[in-house]
Amino acid sequence: MPVDYHKIITMEAGKRSGQPCIRGMRITVYDVLEYLAGGMTEAEIRDDFPELTREDILACYAFAAEPGRRIRQSAVLPQDAMPAGCHKIITIEAGKRSGQPCIRGMRITVYDVLEYLAGGMTEDEIRDDFPYLTREDILACYAFAAEPRRRVRHPQSR
Repeated sequence: MPVDYHKIITMEAGKRSGQPCIRGMRITVYDVLEYLAGGMTEAEIRDDFPELTREDILACYAFAAEPGRRIRQSAVLPQDAMPAGCHKIITIEAGKRSGQPCIRGMRITVYDVLEYLAGGMTEDEIRDDFPYLTREDILACYAFAAEPRRRVRHPQSR
């Protein structure tokens, strides 16, 4: 079961422009997702930021996978507007998985991967369960979730 991110992710108008932060710190959900998309492991992030816990990182995944933040075909980003590293991996097709962003045209979505991670699965466990997924596929999921046009802010920061 995914961690309840509501107890960990906070948004304050005067902090990091109202972006979702971890436990009131100045580290945002998007910072963590961008580090992961860049190839850092959870352990490396926790080494660089010892105040972060595994539960904090799981909360970032859960926040990013929240249904209200999901992009569908109706709000599609053109393939050439996808975040770096995503445009050849993340695909959005109207007739597939209700237009959700999928990995390489398969029926596994970015949000499926984020939900597995939020539930505590490691990248290796996901790849063991889905042997056709690669590390690059998972990195593309992180990059897609960190995409600036998907970011939410505290309403008073706009």
